[in-house]
Amino acid sequence: MAGAAPPVTRPATPRRNEPCACGSGLKYKACCARKDAENKGEVIFHHGRLKPE
Repeated sequence: MAGAAPPVTRPATPRRNEPCACGSGLKYKACCARKDAENKGEVIFHHGRLKPE
């Protein structure tokens, strides 16, 4: 297929306000962001910002 557009790649982690990739229907920040941050060794403070330990 000549002239076909290259496939669109998405980041491994959705942006905070995008729908969560787990399919819950929630925004990523309200769903899996905390779990993903803990797996990376980061801490989420009560105001929602990520900061390395």
